[in-house]
Amino acid sequence: MFRTVIREHAKNRPNFAGHYVIAEWGCGTGCISIAIIDLETGVVNDGPFGNLPKATLYLGPPPDPESTGLFFRGNSRLLIARGCPNDGNCGNYFYEWNGAAFKLLLRTPIAATNK
Repeated sequence: MFRTVIREHAKNRPNFAGHYVIAEWGCGTGCISIAIIDLETGVVNDGPFGNLPKATLYLGPPPDPESTGLFFRGNSRLLIARGCPNDGNCGNYFYEWNGAAFKLLLRTPIAATNK
């Protein structure tokens, strides 16, 4: 279902955890979906919000790039997600990538975004 967008992101340089690409795309107003692409093996993994296509991060209208969204670095296994995964439980989520899946390290609640 997301083959084209994932294939396009796989052409990019690593942007996460050394040799991975976090591919993100819109899924509606104030909403993103992600996949993790291993550039060494070609394996594609779902993000921390569950299995695609239902796994989303709601950012609120209008999204504020300073306080909501995904935050990560090319040389780090830490992914910070700020928003409402699958439209609920709004918070700051801190995940560690282990090469196959995300482990939730910490969640701090935030006020629900305006819907």
